[in-house]
Amino acid sequence: MKFTLLFILSALIWILLGNSIPYWGIMACIFVFATVIRANGIVAFVASGLGVGVVWLFLPLYIWVVSESELPNRMGEIVGLKNSTYLLAITGLIGFLLGGFSGLTGSLLARIFHRDTFH
Repeated sequence: MKFTLLFILSALIWILLGNSIPYWGIMACIFVFATVIRANGIVAFVASGLGVGVVWLFLPLYIWVVSESELPNRMGEIVGLKNSTYLLAITGLIGFLLGGFSGLTGSLLARIFHRDTFH
């Protein structure tokens, strides 16, 4: 339940606000979502990472296919990649890591302030 909720919220915030606010603002929102949802560390990391990574992978892919642009191919040549599909994979990986670490940080903050055990 927490995994699905955090995944959907992370993906939706990127889809809805990705063009309006900078990426670090969205990362802060994912941080707050993970803090409020209070999922454990690995669930928060994977759910928010997949939410952002999937959007960062498929949104540029959709734009590339619909517009039939040569820009990804040229950017791949500039970076030194033989295949421009690698550029999309790297973009998705960066999105996964950014979203994952934002969710993990929120989860760890929630764990600091909401201790359920007594020592």
